[in-house]
Amino acid sequence: MAWIVILILIAWPVMEFAAFAQVAQWVGTPLAIVGLFLSAVLGFGILRGQSFSAARKMQGMISQGQLPVRQMFDGAIVALASLLLIIPGYVTDIVGLLLLLPFVRSLIYGEMSLMVRTSVKGRAEAQRQAEQQHDSTIIDADYKVVGQKDAQDDHHHDDGGNYTVYPPNAKGAGGGGSGGSGTGNRPSIRLLL
Repeated sequence: MAWIVILILIAWPVMEFAAFAQVAQWVGTPLAIVGLFLSAVLGFGILRGQSFSAARKMQGMISQGQLPVRQMFDGAIVALASLLLIIPGYVTDIVGLLLLLPFVRSLIYGEMSLMVRTSVKGRAEAQRQAEQQHDSTIIDADYKVVGQKDAQDDHHHDDGGNYTVYPPNAKGAGGGGSGGSGTGNRPSIRLLL
């Protein structure tokens, strides 16, 4: 990634010089310089006008309880385009003018949204898999109830045939006062590993 940035930093001035030389050959050097000056003035004008209108739009959406993500993105791209117009050079001017076109901003926004959604989805999937691996310890065991003297007092069941087994020290689990308060006839569960 670093070598791409270095390559761009080296190639950009070369492209700018070649573009200026070509424009100067077509219209003359004085007019080529005037064109750079006019593009800088245009960039300043767009930056000034866009900043106020974008701020008003975002403030209105925030007051309505909406998050102006697209408006913030458009404002940032237009500000970048204005800065590219201010920087002297015809290549930067062409890129800046392209960024001012709404359909180019829509394409960039769609690609960036897709990248963000893919990244978030990938992180969520990785986190879910990590949680599954962390919680995947399962102990399989057989058990049997021991120390059971009175099944009627210590096992309570509902109409579906499901039984509730109370531990030995549970009070009042034996179905009232018919010998249910003692712990000698209460069942306990022993796991057989």
